[in-house]
Amino acid sequence: MDSAIATYKLALARAHVEAFYEQPYALYKLGAYSLRIAKIIMDSGGDNREVFREALGYYEEAFRMSNCPSEEIEMQVIYSIVALNLKLDDPKKANSYLGVFTNLHNERANEMKENPKLNLIIINKWIEKAKMLWEDRDREDLFKDE
Repeated sequence: MDSAIATYKLALARAHVEAFYEQPYALYKLGAYSLRIAKIIMDSGGDNREVFREALGYYEEAFRMSNCPSEEIEMQVIYSIVALNLKLDDPKKANSYLGVFTNLHNERANEMKENPKLNLIIINKWIEKAKMLWEDRDREDLFKDE
């Protein structure tokens, strides 16, 4: 366990350097590596809530900075923000990011009027996943398979 966490902390250090130089996906990587550490801590019976908060912070920064050029990854970041807020018992904030999905959907629908090559497939895929989380937010076993 200690070796695995040390390995991810090394990856975090590298991603921090990438973030300093504003490399694409650096903030996403920081969030993803933090979630891996949280999983290791959880599997060993430890309290991982602080690491979840760190991951949430990285994902929120990735969203604010538009650090993920891939639409798929950007939607995954927003989904992760919704999920982490639910996990950390902040449904109000989770709901506000559901609103972000709605805004993105509406903007894309308007853009499609000018550019019919655009589509809503990726946005809709992640909206549906986030809505399912939201609808199941009161289930005790919502995050049992995390």
